Amino acid sequence: MAETKYGHLVKTMPVNEGPKGANAYELIWMFGKDLENFGLNFALGRYEETGIWHPWAGPHVHPTYNECLLFFGHDTDNLDYLGAEFEIALGEEQEKHVFNTPSVVILPKGTPHCPLVTKRIDKSFVHGHIILGADDKVDWWPPDSQPKPTNGSKYNHLIKPLNIQKDPKTTDLVWMTGGQLEGFDLHFAVGLCAETGPWYPGKGAHTHPYDKCLIFLGHDTKKLGYLGAEIEIALGKEGEKHTFNLPTVITVPRGLPHLPPVVKKIEKPFGFIIYNLAPQHELSWVD
Repeated sequence: MAETKYGHLVKTMPVNEGPKGANAYELIWMFGKDLENFGLNFALGRYEETGIWHPWAGPHVHPTYNECLLFFGHDTDNLDYLGAEFEIALGEEQEKHVFNTPSVVILPKGTPHCPLVTKRIDKSFVHGHIILGADDKVDWWPPDSQPKPTNGSKYNHLIKPLNIQKDPKTTDLVWMTGGQLEGFDLHFAVGLCAETGPWYPGKGAHTHPYDKCLIFLGHDTKKLGYLGAEIEIALGKEGEKHTFNLPTVITVPRGLPHLPPVVKKIEKPFGFIIYNLAPQHELSWVD
């Protein structure tokens, strides 16, 4: 393979066997060391069963890092469909919250959370998390210290629907900024693409004043390693082109020119997540 300047920024995401049960059947987890030492780590998993996700432990806390939990479905005709129902306990009060639509659970550092229970499942779903730190630091509470769950609304503001918007470049799209995420240094997009061609026809490369990850994943309910498309992206002022057809993450360091993706082939609509390490979107087009 010919040597490239930016090839190290385009990584096929490793798919590992998960714990199964109510937890992931297949799991992708990448840390800052895998992502140009960016201040984040993220996971994506494919889930099939009901039950408690971590039956061996009580709640847990990330003492130094903010976290977001994303829940979305595999239905490529309707990104509003989750296909499952969940209950999560939040805070020291173990306040119970139930949701059954695509949602984000926002967890400021130090917020106790879980148990997380899949109460009902109609169709395999995808769960992902992002932690705003290069690694995962977690304090687990022992199971016998778990307080009795309570009802209440103190933490209602930490669970928000992923409100779907129609977008001409993609089929469906969600944007959420730091102002919607408890002031986190994060804004993200979750979307679905069903057509070939460039995302921004006629536009050139652009840059951002923050680090960014572009994640491309498929919607095969039994195979997390399937993308179902061939995509090209150009990186750097040289416009160095990279093409991939497997679930992939592209790390874009701040200031690096990059072209919007071009979908060259498509077998089945695919999903994407864009994590930007800043509270608001900023973009400069490159001449």
